Amino acid sequence: MCLISSYGFMILRTWLTIYISEVNGSLVKAIIKMDLQHFIVNLTTLFLVSFPSAVVNSSIEYINKMLSAFLRENLTKHLHEKFINKMCFYQV
Repeated sequence: MCLISSYGFMILRTWLTIYISEVNGSLVKAIIKMDLQHFIVNLTTLFLVSFPSAVVNSSIEYINKMLSAFLRENLTKHLHEKFINKMCFYQV
């Protein structure tokens, strides 16, 4: 489930990155043309898109850390079951 959501967030981040670069290009065009109305609209759009972008990036980082912890936990359990099971000298 985490892997699928990670793929989904990666696709969403790619789409947001492309959209933000388009808005940045429009923002630069508005600065060059000295079009104040177009500049304010693009700046507002950039401001509104930055919040979902931050959430998506944080979610990707969280999911990646969760997946790495899950992998380490399963790897440790497998190691104990296969190799260290009979080597325990004391038990809690």
